[in-house]
Amino acid sequence: MKRYVTIFLSLMLLCTLSFSLVACGYTAKATNIEVVNPVTDYYVNGVIDYDNLMVKVTYDNGTSKESLVKSLGCKITAKADLTKAGETFYTIAYGDLQTTVNITVKEAPTTVVAFNTPSFYTDYLRASRDRAEGAVENRGDFRKTGQIYEVGNVNKFIFRPSITTFDANMKEVTIPNATTTVKVYEKATVNEEYRLLTDTDLEGIVTVSDNTYKFSQESAGKYYKFEVSVDEEIYNTANLREDDKTIEFECKVIGGGYNVYDQIGLSVMNDLNSQHWVDIWNCTIDDDFNLTAKEDSLVLEADDKPLCEYVGNIDFVILHTSIELNADELPDYFFWTDKTDGYQTAKDKLTGKADALAKLIGSLRDGVGNDQYFQIMNLKDGRAPVLDIQVNMQKSFYGTHKVSLSGNYNSITVPTKASENGRNLFSVLDYEGNVDNPTPHWQIFQFYQSHVEGKAVDFTVKNVALTGNCGQQDTQTFVPAGLNMFNTYSKSLTIDNVIGSSFYTNVACDSYGETGVTATASKLYNAYSNMFYLWRSKVSVDNCEFIGSGGPLFIICDGNNTYNSDYSNGVSDEGGAVLTVNQNSVLQAFATGAESWYKLYHANTLVNTIVGADAALFNNIGKTIRFVKGANDSMVPYTNNASGLAYVNIIAAMLCEPSDLLSGLNGSKLCVRGVYRTVDDKGNVIEEFQMRNQYVQTLSHAAGYNGTNFAPVIQTGSLFAFTDMKNLYTLGQTGQQPFGRMDGYNWMTDTHDKLAVYMSSTATENAPYFGVVLGSAPYGLPQA
Repeated sequence: MKRYVTIFLSLMLLCTLSFSLVACGYTAKATNIEVVNPVTDYYVNGVIDYDNLMVKVTYDNGTSKESLVKSLGCKITAKADLTKAGETFYTIAYGDLQTTVNITVKEAPTTVVAFNTPSFYTDYLRASRDRAEGAVENRGDFRKTGQIYEVGNVNKFIFRPSITTFDANMKEVTIPNATTTVKVYEKATVNEEYRLLTDTDLEGIVTVSDNTYKFSQESAGKYYKFEVSVDEEIYNTANLREDDKTIEFECKVIGGGYNVYDQIGLSVMNDLNSQHWVDIWNCTIDDDFNLTAKEDSLVLEADDKPLCEYVGNIDFVILHTSIELNADELPDYFFWTDKTDGYQTAKDKLTGKADALAKLIGSLRDGVGNDQYFQIMNLKDGRAPVLDIQVNMQKSFYGTHKVSLSGNYNSITVPTKASENGRNLFSVLDYEGNVDNPTPHWQIFQFYQSHVEGKAVDFTVKNVALTGNCGQQDTQTFVPAGLNMFNTYSKSLTIDNVIGSSFYTNVACDSYGETGVTATASKLYNAYSNMFYLWRSKVSVDNCEFIGSGGPLFIICDGNNTYNSDYSNGVSDEGGAVLTVNQNSVLQAFATGAESWYKLYHANTLVNTIVGADAALFNNIGKTIRFVKGANDSMVPYTNNASGLAYVNIIAAMLCEPSDLLSGLNGSKLCVRGVYRTVDDKGNVIEEFQMRNQYVQTLSHAAGYNGTNFAPVIQTGSLFAFTDMKNLYTLGQTGQQPFGRMDGYNWMTDTHDKLAVYMSSTATENAPYFGVVLGSAPYGLPQA
């Protein structure tokens, strides 16, 4: 009895000492809210950023917390009228509580000393300006400059110049939303001359009100120039030069385009799993996933109607600001709590992993609870199911059937730190239960082809920088897993002028031969694993830099793995994944095999085998595939007397389905198809690596498709050899013959900078050849 009393008293003491918002089963109740240090004096036409007002919430246990309006989910039930001088107020509600802030609005000073372009547009001009001749291009620079600014015609485009003036005390004052007049010019194509639109012309083209511009459908695809001037009937502009009284901006109107100014606006892309967003949008959803607005549904500043009504009804989102994702503005469903179904199962998986367990609550929920995968996508068209599958590994925040993305040189960043409410945009436990290296299966964007006839969509992601929280790792110890960049199941995706850094898999293409991905003028760096995953898809790369992948830059994967009679009849590699790279692109994925991705997928042996074979096999052909770090971390060829860790530039791996590579497929023999080709600007093939090239086929037929007997084949340009790992051989008219002097001369003088090794796993006799495309260099060059 004494023991139980002691335990009871101890628990009571613990409750007394640790009593907070939630303690010993009691949930504290909010009793009061107030705005922290509110501004109470404004000028006419001023702007209040309601979302970022700081609110203090006090609870009945004596504690309090301060948080932003948008983070708390407060509602603005009354907004202040800043259009005229006088007394006004705004009211903020939090649950049943509300607070009112009284405001005095004064006439603004009228003597203007500066008329200022909005900062978002000056940032765009700076990013889009042509580089000076000879200027050094930095990694964070957009490769393609001079892109026209784009605006959407679905909601309002906000362009608010400010004025600088002085108040009665000669203190400098900025009025954030100056009263302006405007002239609008139009042209139908980029090469035409602009024509001034009269007031009559403007009707049905663009509605101008309070520095906002609402374009009609008639304007879609056309170009516009605006001359925005200080309203001289209101302001004294005597101190301004004539040229400083007017701001000019140009744009192209995108039909079906929705203008986005913050993360909440970005959520209109989510037409795949909208059921998880209804609380944030404050709307209702029926059994067929149709959204219906309520009287107090979320309406954004640039919108004329509730946000939820745009979902599924737009074609492009267009950024007018850079966004750092805030986990607190994402649906609760995405994150682990101690109330999440399967929480105990997840905890059990993490037994003995204190570091991971401490990060579980608040991390991304990746499907291990109760050993159940989560279906977060319900693909619907009206009331009819479009695709009845569970997409377990491909969860995304902004998944769409039809919405493309234009960044206007803006960025989207995934933070590395926890949100205000302790949420993290990473996983500590993946759908397979992996703890030491959870594999990230979340991404920001997913583009999914609608399988409804007549609704094919060509997706585009352009002029945007994406920064993630999961770069290349060289350790296999516990590392929280970050997000993917974007994923497509579409027939057509174009990635144009995109910068990406520190993501897991940047582009995955999974549409069984139908996917066509084009990457132009883009730069991707520091990825946890491969940057492109091709599943019987066609990918074209032009004028890009892909550098720093934790796995092969490209995994070229055949989606029909079983060997059959068709394969023996010369079926083309074109039926598998095909990668075409213009020679103006830079591809680098230097690896030692110690990177987390290689260890996680047991591919470090592959790297070690290739590195170990270099000196023995490649000296005689005048090439090296081993590199070592030189000055400024540059990679230089590894010579016989070089010292330091050896790196291999693994550009592409041509495989069957990866899980079948080692295990075989139901006892069947496996076959791989796939093409990696380099072309010039005219499309002429410079080099080509094919899994079903005749050299490989001859050897594999001779071995009876028995993977354990395959000899590694080496290719550069049109030159081939094979090896027993000690000597090189070639195929002659009579079969195998020693590698001769002329062979060596041809290889020595070959100028191609890539080399492929075709090999097989020896784990099973059904193991097929797979190919690895490597960066190579002439052997014996001096180190830098």
